[in-house]
Amino acid sequence: ELVRTIHNAPLFEKPPIGNNPFKPIESEKLQDDSKLLDTLLASILSNQGTDSFAWSSTIIDELNISSMLFKISVNKLVQMGFVSWSLGHKAVSATDKGLMYAFENKIVS
Repeated sequence: ELVRTIHNAPLFEKPPIGNNPFKPIESEKLQDDSKLLDTLLASILSNQGTDSFAWSSTIIDELNISSMLFKISVNKLVQMGFVSWSLGHKAVSATDKGLMYAFENKIVS
C-alpha cells in the first residue's frame, strides 16, 4: 500500500466525475439550446442571403433536424426578435436585430 501511494498507482482508480444530480436540468439545456439557436440563425441568414426570406424546408433538410424541433427553435428566435415567419410558416426571414446579433457574435461573417 505504501509503495502504491508513493508511486501514485492506486489499486482502484476513482471513476470520472459524472453529472451533478443537484444541478437543474433547465440550465444544462439552455447551453445546448443557444448552440442550436445560433446554428439555426446562421443557416437562415446563409440561405436567405440577399433575398427577403429562406424556405423552412431547406433549412430543416440542411440541418437534418425534425420539423418539430425547427418550429420550437424558430418560435424562440421569433420571441427574441431575431426572425419572423411568413407564408404560413413556410418561409422564415432574419430581422435586422438577428443579423446584427449574428454579426456581433461572429456567427456569420
